[in-house]
Parts: sequence; structure tokens; C-alpha cells
Amino acid sequence: MRHDPPGPALAASAALLDRSLTQIADAARDTRAFDRGTVRAAADVWDNNTFPLFRAATGRSGNERERRARAALEWMAQLGPERRAWMVEQGAAAGHRIDALLGPEHPPDSGRRVGAPFPLRRSKRHINAPPSRGNLAGSTRGAAVFVARAMIRMRSSRHPREAAGFPLGACCRALDGAGQDILSAGALPRRLREAAFRSLVAEWLRRGGADLEPHWKQLLQGVPDAGELVRGVRGEP
Repeated sequence: MRHDPPGPALAASAALLDRSLTQIADAARDTRAFDRGTVRAAADVWDNNTFPLFRAATGRSGNERERRARAALEWMAQLGPERRAWMVEQGAAAGHRIDALLGPEHPPDSGRRVGAPFPLRRSKRHINAPPSRGNLAGSTRGAAVFVARAMIRMRSSRHPREAAGFPLGACCRALDGAGQDILSAGALPRRLREAAFRSLVAEWLRRGGADLEPHWKQLLQGVPDAGELVRGVRGEP
């Protein structure tokens, strides 16, 4: 089914997710040169930004989706100049002018450590709550939960042994192109959207393959009818 292309803010938001996955995959490709800082920073972006992306992607109209996406980008940039710079840099690498989509830069948060790549977690109380317009339910919410859990799990890989315990490469392979896939599913009419997101989660499981399978239970917590979905992926009756 054809639908209007996403606006610049929504397209940039999806591109940032895909750029994060690329960064994580590259940083974890060689365990001898495991770049924990890059893995943690790229995954940490999606701690509070996964659900706003899904809410933006599932707006009722193109204008609503774009408004939500701009609000989500503004929220993402509030966490400090380094986060904002990362967004602009990664957006440019994907062909997006995120600097043109953001408002004026805010002064640095007083709760930051000097030289820290991102604010201390306790400093989040000093900024606005993440955008929450748009109800996520059913398989749409399940897909958002899956992505958020995957990012949280990848963020916790602090050294090569932990990275080996959770297959970062397989997870990034599973979610490859997730940003664009989320936009495509989100733009569908509501009656088709649920099936699209359910199929998307199933496809993520298939792409992850045997390496990711031991972690399915953790990643699927909160995903509707997870047992049935797993049986379908495995070809079980």
C-alpha cells in the first residue's frame, strides 16, 4: 500500500535509529577492539526515545506524524550539547539536516560531569518529560518494547565478555533498517498496522537467528501473544 513519504523530522528520527545500530555493530565487530563507549552511547540514546519515535510514526496524518517527530527530536537534543552534536553528525551521515529541525540550543545542564558524553541520569529531572502524545497498544506497543529492550540490553555490554554473552552483532542484524520499517508500518491504516508490526517483530526474530534465540524471552517481555509469535517463527503448530 502506498502512502506519503515521511516529513524531514520523521525521516531524520528513523535515520538516527538506523545510524545507532550501525555504530553499535561497527564498535562490536572485533571483540579485541571492543568500543564500549560507542556501544553504550549509541544504545543509550534510545532509553527514552524509542517510544516517542513509535508515537511519531503512528500519527493519524502526515502533519501529526511530523509534529510529533519534531517534538521527539527536541526532547532528544535537550540532554546536552554533546547529544545534540551527535544527532547533527549522525543525521548528516545519513543525509539529513537535523540542525535545521531543532530550536535554539539550551545552556548546559548543571548536573553534568565535565567531559561526560551525556548527562548524568539524575539530571533528567531538570528537563521536560519526553513527548507522550499518541497511544501505543497491542502489537505496535510490542514492537516498541522489543526495540527498547534490545537497546537497553546492548547498552549493558560493558566489556567484550559481556558483549559475547549477548550477541550484539546478531541483534543489530535483526534490527537492521528498523527505523525505515517502523515508518512504513506506522503509516498504514490502523486495521493493517497491528499485523504489520507483529510481522516486523517476527522478522526481527528470524534475522537474529540462532545467536539471538536464547534471548528471545527477555526481548519479548511485554510483547502480546509472544508464545504464539515464537511458535510461528519456529514453524511449530
